[in-house]
Amino acid sequence: MKHNRRKKYAAKSGFTLIEIILVIVIVGMLAAIALKGIDPAQHTERARVVTATTDISMLSSALELYEMNNANYPESLEGLLDNSKQGFPFLRQQVIPKDPWGNQYTYTVPGSHNTYSFDISCTSSKTGKTYNNWGKEESNE
Repeated sequence: MKHNRRKKYAAKSGFTLIEIILVIVIVGMLAAIALKGIDPAQHTERARVVTATTDISMLSSALELYEMNNANYPESLEGLLDNSKQGFPFLRQQVIPKDPWGNQYTYTVPGSHNTYSFDISCTSSKTGKTYNNWGKEESNE
């Protein structure tokens, strides 16, 4: 008698193929709704902005170190790669990075914003915003 109950219970336990497919479809629909709100281009641009501000900070530190060792700033960013200057190397990778949009960073010495030092900046080709070392985000619109 107990043996028959087990068979009957075992036959009723578990899910049917229709129930499993229905759950998969519902989970897929929920995932599609959740992923629809994520804009990969927005995250890409945010990553580029973080990279630009980090590069500007790194280049600014290298320029300050150069100035401390040589009593003046280099005339161009390539001056950071000059191994004849005191304090070499100023950049660990020995490369002047391009901004995340593929352009050269703009460097002027003396700067128009930092009149006793230098200005370094880049502009987003997507948004037109300028990122710089003088602390004010600017829009070129």
